Amino acid sequence: MSDQNIIKKKPKGSTPKIRGKADIILCVDATGSMTPTREGLIKNLNQFIDNLVATNTKDQAPIDWRVKFFIYRDVDADKVAFKMDCPWIKDADELKQRIDTDYVVDGGGDAPESTLDAIYKSVTAGDWQQGRTKILIVFTDADTKELSSDPKNGVVLTAQEINANSVHVFLFAPETKIYKDLESKANNVIYTYEGIDFNAGLGELDWKEILEMAAKTISQYSVSIEK
Repeated sequence: MSDQNIIKKKPKGSTPKIRGKADIILCVDATGSMTPTREGLIKNLNQFIDNLVATNTKDQAPIDWRVKFFIYRDVDADKVAFKMDCPWIKDADELKQRIDTDYVVDGGGDAPESTLDAIYKSVTAGDWQQGRTKILIVFTDADTKELSSDPKNGVVLTAQEINANSVHVFLFAPETKIYKDLESKANNVIYTYEGIDFNAGLGELDWKEILEMAAKTISQYSVSIEK
């Protein structure tokens, strides 16, 4: 019998597990009302990371994740409206320390804030890595101003950048026209607004549930791209 006619069984455990890869940017409103968001992120960050690397099937390996943490305020009211110099972080304790240090809740004028600018700047940051799922998570309790560099076409330009960079955007914000326009024009914007209060710093959110859902979705997206 020739070797070609012999069916050789693969030893158990020899099938390589699928290992997704994700670049994640957390971009949050840091104006004066956002203390509940700061507390919610810090308190539930370890659970977020645990859910991020949890496997859903026997063929899935924990995903390879990197995170940046950005904050923004109001470009018209704050001298330093954006802090987006964070390197990629791959350690949960380091990320928690970064949030604790950088997330200073202060400033901002009356709503709206500069969320559209923050989304545009985050998406075009320039060092997303090829072959990794690109995720942007945004939290704000306010409406957004138009894009400061192009108020007339800001939503269209931002949507174009989201699409061109293949970024999945999770936007947790109040129900407003500009956010809805962005959701309709961009391919991968998941916009959550039900139950979010404009003036509560997102204190009504169930942070444990929200971050658990986000982490599991990111994990699933990352693995599907690997396939």
